[in-house]
Amino acid sequence: MKRFFLLAVISLVMLSSGCWQANDYRGAQHGGEKAPSFSALALGEGKTVRFPGDFKGQVVVLSFFSAG
Repeated sequence: MKRFFLLAVISLVMLSSGCWQANDYRGAQHGGEKAPSFSALALGEGKTVRFPGDFKGQVVVLSFFSAG
């Protein structure tokens, strides 16, 4: 019973800390605004990609993720 209670408490703490951070929208962009320009190295290709210049006239989906 103690093991179950401890596991439940740890799970709740982990879930609540993750949800708390996910609701922090201080730096979020709002709909209808232009995306800022940037350049990045293409993974595995070694060339620089410039957004939005290299993709003018194309539909683009940007996926931002954290590897850590």
